Amino acid sequence: SGSVAPGLPVDFVAKVHAAVAPKGTRLVVDVSGKALHHLLAHPVRLHVLRIDHEESVTAAGNPLDTVEDSRRFAEALVAQGVAEIVVTGRGAEGSVLVSCDTQLFNRTPPVAVRSKIGAGDTFVGAFTLSLARGEGLVDALCRGVAGASAAVSSEGTALCTQADADALFAQCRSENIRP
Repeated sequence: SGSVAPGLPVDFVAKVHAAVAPKGTRLVVDVSGKALHHLLAHPVRLHVLRIDHEESVTAAGNPLDTVEDSRRFAEALVAQGVAEIVVTGRGAEGSVLVSCDTQLFNRTPPVAVRSKIGAGDTFVGAFTLSLARGEGLVDALCRGVAGASAAVSSEGTALCTQADADALFAQCRSENIRP
């Protein structure tokens, strides 16, 4: 999750994927910058790619003004073989999840934003933990959105508490957005 560390090659994610995929390990990735652009240009079929709104707009090459725009963009990435599941953030609006058979939108619960530090990392951690526990995509998306919402409502780098994330999880609802 986050940026590829300085000094690592731009294809670092592809190299990690090549090392773990033959063993049946599923890779969940949230990466930005040149490493993201390389990944999009040279798909390796990750298990999950999470991409924030700004990165999505840059990668799409056009505005993604609506949930439907984000859905179509994520659907195209799945079709291109970038990942089995693509989650695109829409900032304070929520997140869109697309796989070959699931298309969901989860609106962010209302919270007072104190700091955006760690929100994406918290989303990825909560989402991945949910999948590892065997929860389905609906709950995983809700866990990710709830975790990110709890993180932005915390001061600075304090991130969030489990209790805060659980309370926000109870408010999350994913809706089917398949056309």
